[in-house]
Amino acid sequence: MNDSVVLKDGNILVLKGFVNPENVMVIRKAGEDIISTLSSDAVIDLSAITSAGAVTLSLLLAWLRAAKNRNISIVVTNMPDKLFDMARVSGLELVLPFDASL
Repeated sequence: MNDSVVLKDGNILVLKGFVNPENVMVIRKAGEDIISTLSSDAVIDLSAITSAGAVTLSLLLAWLRAAKNRNISIVVTNMPDKLFDMARVSGLELVLPFDASL
């Protein structure tokens, strides 16, 4: 499956492919399963997504809640400009923990 999330280097969740309403729940569950195994802070890397929209922001919020429930901090990196702009318009740039280099 090209649309997925994988764990890299022990604490980096790499979101790959295209997140859409049809596959978001499968990807969400896979990410939450990974988060449930983490013992330290993590990074969500968006460099491998091919397209993203509001459903991706919803996915990130779900993962953020899952991490918070485990007392794990998450930082989002390599967010595409379009997705960051969408987060900014909706006020989510104040909620989602973006990499300081954005």
